[in-house]
Amino acid sequence: MSILDSIKTAEEKAAQKKAEAAAQGREQVKQAQNEADTEAKRIVEAAHKQAENTVAMAKKAAAEKMEAMLAQQAKQDKDAADAAQAKMKEAVGFIVERIESK
Repeated sequence: MSILDSIKTAEEKAAQKKAEAAAQGREQVKQAQNEADTEAKRIVEAAHKQAENTVAMAKKAAAEKMEAMLAQQAKQDKDAADAAQAKMKEAVGFIVERIESK
């Protein structure tokens, strides 16, 4: 084998190794992208689920607060009605007295 043949063979082997390395590099990049996409989807799904849980908890807290506020308002309304009812006899008596005195 001549030196030129040896050089040509070495160049061919080098070109083949370079092509194999490039193909392997592309495959590794593709695999890394797939893994990154999978991880990104998992993170987005987890964040979405956490957001849903946060919204559900906020709705529950708001409903509980609203219920407490309505109960408090109902008590205040009842207390006001009871106070008005208690003064009703006095008011009627006052009106009757005014009418009779005329």
